[in-house]
Amino acid sequence: MAELRTVFFHCFFFFFHIYNTNNIQRSTKLRGKRRQIRG
Repeated sequence: MAELRTVFFHCFFFFFHIYNTNNIQRSTKLRGKRRQIRG
């Protein structure tokens, strides 16, 4: 059971890391677009 739990957490953190990186890229792109509109 412990091994299965560790595998699940590893997969979860890996997916969470990818999700966070994608969100950061999107937020930076949105900020850049907003700056262009204001400029």
